[in-house]
Amino acid sequence: MKRLLEPHVSAPYVELQPNFRLHLPYKIVKNHEQFIESRMGRGKLNPHGQHKDSWRYHPKNTINVWLALTPANKNNGLSILPNSAEYHPKFDVDKQEIAAGVKTYPVQQYISDMAAGDALLFKAELLHGSIINTSEKTRATLSMRCTTTKPNFHKKVVYNYIKISSKKFDNLSFDKLKPIGKFEPASTDCTFALAEEKKTSIKPIEYDENYIKIDIKGEIYSFPRWCSHAGTDLLNGELDDNGHLLCPSHRLCHLGKRCKK
Repeated sequence: MKRLLEPHVSAPYVELQPNFRLHLPYKIVKNHEQFIESRMGRGKLNPHGQHKDSWRYHPKNTINVWLALTPANKNNGLSILPNSAEYHPKFDVDKQEIAAGVKTYPVQQYISDMAAGDALLFKAELLHGSIINTSEKTRATLSMRCTTTKPNFHKKVVYNYIKISSKKFDNLSFDKLKPIGKFEPASTDCTFALAEEKKTSIKPIEYDENYIKIDIKGEIYSFPRWCSHAGTDLLNGELDDNGHLLCPSHRLCHLGKRCKK
């Protein structure tokens, strides 16, 4: 981490414990997610929902260093919503993920396209999350967070950061003797003005509790109202270039059925 950051900052602050994550194929975990989450928590073997790292009590000014140990792409990788650091969507405090019904703009998300050994650095206050693993293989990643200035700790800080200066480690012992958390993330919005300008939201011609009907190039297609994975409302999904409806939570792709005229 020091070697990676040294050209840009002389004394970075680094999360002391890295995170090794396995993301199993959906076909393996789909009947066991509730059990996995009860024992290990969400996002350990199954997908993380859309979130910001400060919702999980990390510092506000964190950079996430995300290293792919296996390929991480549109079938199993990471999605990030550009320019969303100042988007403060409502989130579920218990799940530490975006609240139900809040928009994530899947068509506008950046999608990782990484080979084993590639690394991605991004501001951890950007809205991001796992893509459901529809591949045949387990995805493995190593992630670790850091800051280039003193960490702006959450009021409920639980993570241990150290300072790397020259060839020395500073455990920030004096800082840890007193309360160091100063902020709580905002939870206010359901839409992101900058993303709304691009008008990527779907415009159903009809919908009810079971289906959504959308006009695609003059043809009417019917899609399910709820995602088959975790029951997310697909009214907040968006159509990709192939006319498939993407779930706003984990980008599960739903195919429409053409309606008879």
